[in-house]
Amino acid sequence: MLVKSANKKLRAYIIFAPGTNCEEETQYALLKTGFDAKIFPLKESIKDFKKIHEYHLFVIPGGFSFGDDIKAGKVLAIYLKKFLFEELKKFYEDGKLILGICNGFQVLVRAGILPFFDGKEWVSLELNKKGVFEDRWVFLKKEKNIPFTEFIDEISPIPIAHAEGRFVAPKEIIERIEKEKLVVFRYCDEKGNIEDEYPVNPNGSINNIAGICDKNGRVLGLMPHPERAFEDY
Repeated sequence: MLVKSANKKLRAYIIFAPGTNCEEETQYALLKTGFDAKIFPLKESIKDFKKIHEYHLFVIPGGFSFGDDIKAGKVLAIYLKKFLFEELKKFYEDGKLILGICNGFQVLVRAGILPFFDGKEWVSLELNKKGVFEDRWVFLKKEKNIPFTEFIDEISPIPIAHAEGRFVAPKEIIERIEKEKLVVFRYCDEKGNIEDEYPVNPNGSINNIAGICDKNGRVLGLMPHPERAFEDY
């Protein structure tokens, strides 16, 4: 799922806040992929975030940061915007990568990092259409090749675990996302058919959107959990 290994050891910075609960699985997957992956508490990151420039990948893992108070990912997004945003923008402008998984995706959109990295909340991930927590496997169709997806099959089974994963945005923003080809993954059936009906579309996301990137393909956010599908059992 992640960037191709190079001669130089790649380093991943995994941030976690109170309520984050997927940092260890994410670290494990990154280590197995060849990264030197380290976990940093939010409090430590706020004190010294300049060390981010020693890394190649910044990851916000899944979970329920700050108990999903207010809205899923909102509180962590507030902290990120206030204390980390400018340094993270420099990190990105240096050609580095940013990944948000599930709650991390929610944080990226609420902090205005995705889709346009302008600090504005253009899109949202809202309560699932059926109003229940979805904890099961789905199929994803890869729509675009970016550094994160080079080795991903066109159609992949993957687990989801979320209550607020319904991708929504004003019509003009959806049109812009589609026009600029920012959709990386869509929910599909096992044959790759895009069906806007439950259970294929597990949360009612517009256009079956499961993951998007920025215009350069260096920021990826997705609701499913690739770190939970890393090993074959």
